[in-house]
Amino acid sequence: MNLVYQILIRLYRILILVVSPFSKKAKQWVQGRKKLIARLPSGLNKDIIWFHCASLGEYEQAKPLINSIKSTSKKYNILLTFFSPSGYLNAGKNKNVDFKSYIPLDTLSNANKFIERVNPKCAIFIKSELWPNFFDILNKKSIPIFVVSAIFKAENYLFKPYGKWQLNILRGVTHFFVQDKNSKTLLQNNGITQVSVSGDNRYDKVIENSLNPQEIPLITSFKGSKSLVVAGSTYKIDSEMLINISKKMQDVKFIIAPHNIDYANELQNEGLLYSQANEKNIKDHSILIIDNIGILSQLYQYASVSYVGGAFGNGLHNILEALAFGSIVIFGPKYHKYKEAKDAIENGIARSVSKEQELEKSIEYFINNKTDKKEVLAFCEKRNGANELIIKRLKASI
Repeated sequence: MNLVYQILIRLYRILILVVSPFSKKAKQWVQGRKKLIARLPSGLNKDIIWFHCASLGEYEQAKPLINSIKSTSKKYNILLTFFSPSGYLNAGKNKNVDFKSYIPLDTLSNANKFIERVNPKCAIFIKSELWPNFFDILNKKSIPIFVVSAIFKAENYLFKPYGKWQLNILRGVTHFFVQDKNSKTLLQNNGITQVSVSGDNRYDKVIENSLNPQEIPLITSFKGSKSLVVAGSTYKIDSEMLINISKKMQDVKFIIAPHNIDYANELQNEGLLYSQANEKNIKDHSILIIDNIGILSQLYQYASVSYVGGAFGNGLHNILEALAFGSIVIFGPKYHKYKEAKDAIENGIARSVSKEQELEKSIEYFINNKTDKKEVLAFCEKRNGANELIIKRLKASI
């Protein structure tokens, strides 16, 4: 199966090259990898710690670890790599990241050249980024490998007969930090014992943010004495449903923050754009459209009920920012890949809906039957502390 993988990974590159003239993302993927090795930092005379993330969501999990390492020792240089353009292009600046790059395609040749060039003190892979050729080369060079915030399920290909070859490579990982006991048991049953249940370290960050909220006076004025639905990371289907519902709920105000900021302009006839709001006109509107970046996580502190988009499409966006402020969360039907969503539903602090009528009824229910914020906050606090556990283990190994 190893040979099959080596063939498939090369076919993937050919496919990307063929598609790139017709796909913006594919084109960015190709262009970002041109002369990549030459642009990488040299490991000579540097203590490089390499973090790898698939995209932006994984980077949010890596960020507190990066910041913690840098805060305790300036001697380390942080190399941050991404697989996807969306992660690389939207990660923003972080003073604690010394180098940012794409990861080369996972061929043996690329992996060998990359590791030879960078020569990291250790490599930290976030969640499900398990690239066998990179892991193989790192193992052969005795460079410690850590996998953080991983989730493993029995149906995963690693635990099928055709995935055993890659599982053998993963046995060389220095330590796995997994999100749940089932993942730990599954790995142990397959001969991987270097594993700890750390939980999801994103809880640490959102809890920290919620303890230091930034007040937004315009939002206070907008809400007034009414109930407020804060809808974050919405797509067209989410926004359309919420706008329809708002017309039936005269005593409820709505904030809609589209995932794609360009889409906000298309909604300006449905409400007031945040960029055009002031203390005078904001009180006259029932829908506020957020058309800037960076304030969504702070908006949830004002929510009577929160809605998070994405689960009517490719996948649910971040619900933890809302939960950290003690807000009930509603989302669409495609949430089953997200442990935090399943846990929240099981604890009665979130609800999934599959159509507009269900969303309307859920908003009405949660507004009329207010859940004690302490229940939601306790749910988050119970899952706090992953970063401390992970950092302690990392520092002992680097």
